[in-house]
Amino acid sequence: MPYNRDKIFKNIGKGIKKFNQLETDKQDIDTVFSEWIVLLNDSIDEREFLQLVADNIKDDEDNIEGMKISTVSLLKTYMLTGVREDLFVADRNIDIVLDRLIDAMISAIGSYDLVLENDVYYFGNQYGDAKGQLDNWNMDGVSIGSNTDLVGRCTVLLQAAGAGHQVSAYSDPWATEDLVAQGSIADDGEVTLAEQGGSGLSGTVDLLWLNFTSEFIYVFLCPEPDIENTGTGRIEEVILSQQVHTNHKIVIECTDATTPGSELWSVKINKKDETKLINLGTATTGVEFENEKYGIKFTITRATAILEQYDDANQLSNWSLSGVTRAFCHDYGILYAELSDVAGTRTVTLYKSIAFGSSEEVAQGSRSGDGVITLTERNSSGISGNVTVAYTGDDSKIIILPVLEFAVGDKFYFNTFHDGAGLFQTFFVEEWDTALPSTSSGENIPNSWAE
Repeated sequence: MPYNRDKIFKNIGKGIKKFNQLETDKQDIDTVFSEWIVLLNDSIDEREFLQLVADNIKDDEDNIEGMKISTVSLLKTYMLTGVREDLFVADRNIDIVLDRLIDAMISAIGSYDLVLENDVYYFGNQYGDAKGQLDNWNMDGVSIGSNTDLVGRCTVLLQAAGAGHQVSAYSDPWATEDLVAQGSIADDGEVTLAEQGGSGLSGTVDLLWLNFTSEFIYVFLCPEPDIENTGTGRIEEVILSQQVHTNHKIVIECTDATTPGSELWSVKINKKDETKLINLGTATTGVEFENEKYGIKFTITRATAILEQYDDANQLSNWSLSGVTRAFCHDYGILYAELSDVAGTRTVTLYKSIAFGSSEEVAQGSRSGDGVITLTERNSSGISGNVTVAYTGDDSKIIILPVLEFAVGDKFYFNTFHDGAGLFQTFFVEEWDTALPSTSSGENIPNSWAE
């Protein structure tokens, strides 16, 4: 017997509409308070009144939050009464009712019953945006070392462009060598970034222009390695499902490094608006980790060979290094290489940072003509090795990533998001950790029932 789809979802939709309206009201109150802060800050009397306003708004927000909780409780009661009875579920258990509802949607006569899905995405973090003008990076086609640097970063320039604003993403830390995505907008809002130079990288970012030109904003488009990590492995890609919650932080920490290449990692989630970390399980290097409840899947990979980038003329090859520690490669493990020639004598210098000062040198070597250069330590770095040179011209914009083993305490971070476009999907995921059967378009459970 078919379930009463329209009755169930129209009733749930009314509750979701109320819930979302309460959230909008709360945001509106926050906006009004921000405006009041600007107006009431010129005297002691005004600041005292502002405190009264703040107390009043706090009471209003608490009341709204209470009404939101009450609305969720009301919808849960409906699920355990009307929906449960319609689906002939014996147990008054929300998880069982949700499972049966999904079964009914999948078994619908003619085709699946589907809600509108959310666009799900993730990124690591960003640094250097002093005014907080860029947020919410949603990028496709990320390829570490191809359209990012060797640790998954892009360097972003935010500049005025004519009557509007331009966002330019480069894979290189100098923001001069490899433009990979770019977009413009006349005012604040979502900027569409189109791929440049066949990079394969495209997506969107939110811009709040504050009349401040920000150069060298660094954004991790993949899971961010902790800057204190001992190892130089990576997480290439995160695969997300509709189970993804918005604004949740995933923390991955090495707990056992006894066997290189098979290290054990705790995977925890920091849920939105909470400080407590929830354990999601244990990951092993080289083995795919999946948590279905929160919709994440990834594999941690170990570094096995020295990686090089931006040596477009292929002048340096066959790198071999020893004695490298994170104490002498501060920038997420990256070393910066410089190749120069004076009267036929080739010199290769390695630096621990992009500053390229003499105090930043960690290794150097020279030879007459092309061939193998032996590198010896500089500034007591302990780093030595060799590299093969085939010189065609000076180059001071080459980076390498040495092989360093993971250690206990190494970490990766990333944040998960969805766009909230699917009103039913968003509510069911955020409140009941359950994704409904969904589609990107042509849903037959209209989003409008919850609008």
